[in-house]
Amino acid sequence: MEAHRLLIEGIVQGVGFRPYVLREARLRQLKGWVRNSSKGLEILIYGTREEAETFLNLLLTHPPEHALITGSRHKTVQEQGEAEEEPEHPNTFRILESPENDHQDETSAGALLPPDRAICDRCRQELRQAGNRRNGYAFTTCLNCGPRYSVITGLSYDRARTTMAELPMCESCRLEYEGSCGAVPKEGPLPARQHSQTNSCPVCAIPMRLYAASAQLLTEDPARCLDLTANALEAGSTVAVKGVGGYLLLADACAANAVKQLRKQKNRPAKPFALMYPDIETVQGDAELSETERKALESTQAPIVLCRLRDKPASGLCSAEVAPGLNRIGIMLPYAPLLRILLQRLARPLIATSANLSGSPIIYRDRDALAQCGRFACLTLTFERDIMVPQDDSVIQFDTHGRRILLRRSRGLAPNHHPNPFSKLPVPVFAAGADLKNAFALADSQKLLVSQYLGNLASYESLENWHHVRQHLFGLYRFCPEVVLHDAHPACHSSGLAQKLAAETGAACVSIGHHESHFAALLAEHELHQSGQEVLGFIWDGTGYGGDGQIWGGEVMRYCAQGIRREVHLKYFPVLAGDRMSLEPRLSALSLLHSCGFAADRREKLLAGFFTEQEWGYYNKAALTGANGLQTSSMGRLIDAVSALLGLTMRNNYEAEAAMRLESLASVHARSDTAAYPLQLSPCGTQIDPRLMLTAICDELSYGESRGRIAIRFFRTLAGLVFQLSRKLGVFTLGFSGGVFQNALLCGMIRQTAGPEHRLLFHNQLSPNDENCGFGQIAAWQIRQLKQA
Repeated sequence: MEAHRLLIEGIVQGVGFRPYVLREARLRQLKGWVRNSSKGLEILIYGTREEAETFLNLLLTHPPEHALITGSRHKTVQEQGEAEEEPEHPNTFRILESPENDHQDETSAGALLPPDRAICDRCRQELRQAGNRRNGYAFTTCLNCGPRYSVITGLSYDRARTTMAELPMCESCRLEYEGSCGAVPKEGPLPARQHSQTNSCPVCAIPMRLYAASAQLLTEDPARCLDLTANALEAGSTVAVKGVGGYLLLADACAANAVKQLRKQKNRPAKPFALMYPDIETVQGDAELSETERKALESTQAPIVLCRLRDKPASGLCSAEVAPGLNRIGIMLPYAPLLRILLQRLARPLIATSANLSGSPIIYRDRDALAQCGRFACLTLTFERDIMVPQDDSVIQFDTHGRRILLRRSRGLAPNHHPNPFSKLPVPVFAAGADLKNAFALADSQKLLVSQYLGNLASYESLENWHHVRQHLFGLYRFCPEVVLHDAHPACHSSGLAQKLAAETGAACVSIGHHESHFAALLAEHELHQSGQEVLGFIWDGTGYGGDGQIWGGEVMRYCAQGIRREVHLKYFPVLAGDRMSLEPRLSALSLLHSCGFAADRREKLLAGFFTEQEWGYYNKAALTGANGLQTSSMGRLIDAVSALLGLTMRNNYEAEAAMRLESLASVHARSDTAAYPLQLSPCGTQIDPRLMLTAICDELSYGESRGRIAIRFFRTLAGLVFQLSRKLGVFTLGFSGGVFQNALLCGMIRQTAGPEHRLLFHNQLSPNDENCGFGQIAAWQIRQLKQA
């Protein structure tokens, strides 16, 4: 009798695929087996070729809800040949354990890593169901929810290759796991925990512990841990709680003193805090929630969603302390049962921010939490399920057209990217990414992984995390690159890391321009990077090393069959005080007013109060002399300058504060004002000259025009510039990348202004910010290879 080996690749593990195959095969009276392996999902069927083809088609067209299939294969084998794992003809269909020598196949692995998923409806019901043995159990998970990527230690995905390996199941859980708790239903939901690798219950509970700020153990009793934690939050204290990807600091968002105390403890004077709400009803009392935003909050990814704040939040939220100067707040729902239990008890929004000092990565190791969280929190609540890789909460928002903008790609979204636009890569490639918002990428013909957000590599702790996550992913897939890519800036931390890795592995090491990688990332997301089709890319951000040694950031680039080239850019203006300019918008204002020819007395009047007398003399002289000769074309710095001129932000307390405050102010007048400012190109047509626009803005300020109207006109001018350049250059497929396009208001305006002749390309699975640079470095290298072919 023929045997048929089926292989399904993609996110096919940790999604309930094996129990699903088992049920469907037995319903059809098929004989054979299914198992996980590093290749993906392997199935062996005894029968005719037609039966095997029909069964494979069923699995491909009706897979489990959370599966993502990237490929499949069907091979006919002989019963005693390649079907040797089952030497005797089976009389049924069953689930086999993964092969012991699975590591031999990891270099060609087709199994992608399942992301962590938020608690599902069924587990939420069990948490509060009287008489259910998991009622109130803080680590309830099933086939459809719970930690995945954060606990995986090896491929394939089985309990023995997770951080649950040393936590044995009780008899009841073992029976659930083996599917011995009753007949499998012929249709509808599968048994919730058959082959669920993170299965546990109160009898075989994951041990929980509560520590004082001094790291003294207070209790190991789960009920008392939860009681003391809830009581501390009620009393206005800060507590640290272990989540899925790291430790969170929780505090009462309705108690102004609690919020102020947390700001002081974290050295975070103004940056907005994320909020966790007990349920969607409480959210709707505080935020103007669209249907798109509601669905995102309730999704299995459970990200932080930026939502418009109501004038009078019903919960008593201290909005001025939580998000000063902003009209949007970051909201999420409790994605883990432990967090859900705490939020249900308190029945109010809590601040839920990463446990770290500002600028450092999230704490995820228990020993580090006990050593460091005491400086922020009076209590630290932890448990024995280790976290393999750190992950912050993902952050998204939606523009006025309901289009998603990723601000941070991490828990629930990392590390997969599908489809893989690099499936034709001739060799394995690793890209180190950028420095400020790092996310590296690795790819070969079988897979593409883009790491979670790893933070600013200027931090030693972030560098450690970068090494840890890279080594973890390399180890899972036995990945060894033959090409290593990095940013063209010679002083970037990521460039040094890449060069060291290339030397260790013998790989070729290639530098890629920062804005080239942004544009290439956008093209590859839309699978246009090898098309040769003309695309005009607006690559606007704060800082990036340019091909001429200057600081780029207001770039308009053209892609065509000949590759990527710079067409137009914002007119250069002096960089004052080096990196400090990105921290002090007042410096951008001074530099731009000088470069645009504003007279000294007018500059002094417009910037009155911005500088001390000593500072004014120093920086004004630097602007006049051109400082060290370094110039910038940064659109981010132009936005900073306008924010400063309107009196919103002289010095940034956090990254992009000036831009966020300007967007918040402008959004109030988004519908009531349709005017824009003049903005011209230089005579040669290759530079955007902001002089007329800045003159008009300063004139309106002098006349006493509303700052909000000036702000909205400024953004409308930038949106209009896009289509002015499109017409001039004769290209109507337009792409947008770089941190400026995190601005939901500007993106919405661009969509609104576009004509029927325009095709607009925005990022879908990646953030427009520097997180996309690793992915983009691979795309840019592939574009170069095609050009050279």
